[in-house]
Amino acid sequence: MIADSNDQEEVVYVFVGTKAQLIKMAPVVRALQEKSLNVSIVTTGQHVDTVAEMRQQFNLPEFDLMIPSKGDVTTVWHAASWFLRLLVVALFRPGRVFSRPGGAVLVHGDTLSTLIGAIAARRAGKRVGHVESGLRSESFIQPFPEEIIRRLVFRCCQVLYCPNEWAAGNVAHLSKEVVLTSGNTMIDAVRFARENLSALAESADTPAEPSNTFALITAHRFENIFNEKRLKKIVALVELVAERGEVDFVLHKPTEQQLRKYSLYDRLSNNVRVNLVPREPHFEFLKKISNVSCVLSDGGSIQEETSYLGVPCFLLRDYSERQEGLGSNVVIGGFEADVLQEFLDNLEARQGKPLEGATSPSALIAAHVAQTLAGRAHR
Repeated sequence: MIADSNDQEEVVYVFVGTKAQLIKMAPVVRALQEKSLNVSIVTTGQHVDTVAEMRQQFNLPEFDLMIPSKGDVTTVWHAASWFLRLLVVALFRPGRVFSRPGGAVLVHGDTLSTLIGAIAARRAGKRVGHVESGLRSESFIQPFPEEIIRRLVFRCCQVLYCPNEWAAGNVAHLSKEVVLTSGNTMIDAVRFARENLSALAESADTPAEPSNTFALITAHRFENIFNEKRLKKIVALVELVAERGEVDFVLHKPTEQQLRKYSLYDRLSNNVRVNLVPREPHFEFLKKISNVSCVLSDGGSIQEETSYLGVPCFLLRDYSERQEGLGSNVVIGGFEADVLQEFLDNLEARQGKPLEGATSPSALIAAHVAQTLAGRAHR
């Protein structure tokens, strides 16, 4: 438990599975704490190793684990068996996950963990809120399976926390309570990270050395790395960027496995301008994003982070369910070399200013949850 445990007090369960979900829900947890609410973080174990890093950086206590896990889910077969075990618990033993009466459950995003959490919460009779709701790419196969999961989760939840009017409009036809949060909770996570990085820099004995890295590149989406033709295109784009300067290619475990499977790993490792680097703790990764000339990624969270930081970002996707940065610093580039060349030729025009402003989406969500629980208590 995050707050002091009280058997008579209603619990707000925050249900997460992936590293990205925890990054975006950590500021919500902190905002709920500030409302003196009793909060329990439940994780599926999908990214059990990496979320442990996030727990330390955001100063969060231990989590409740939905099922035992021996490490991050990194293969298709591991994911399938993991999902089936979770589904059995969600359908037939939801009380094992949400044991307290009353309360509420917050799920986030568009992963299999999101769907599991929503199903389990409804089976347990909980009121469920979906954070980062209403996003749509309008393509069932890009991203897959996220677009399908989102549409299922919309219907499982009673409250939809939408980051903007466009997202709210996408779910307006549903009989749900729609709450505008005036932005994505990633804004709060980026602010928290920047504040902590600034504090660390001020306390450092020696100034940090400037980065020589021209570009940061990540690719991890299912539809990209498990498609040999598309992964080869991504490797070719990495090589194209490396002609301009030094590149850090961040290797997720599944990405490395697929690069080796398709005999692409050595092609990159032999390129003197390509550094194959492991994933870093979130704050350090965000600092690296802030110090490069551009980012190439297929990740929605990185699209958001670069938009808030004003860093030019080339999306390795044909569609995006997010609005952040589009028309300014973010380009949906697909996998075409000529589009990438145009992007690289005009980086200065793509640079933006870091997002400012006092609005906290996490605080708005916490205030709504607190008001809902208080209203229910006085009935």
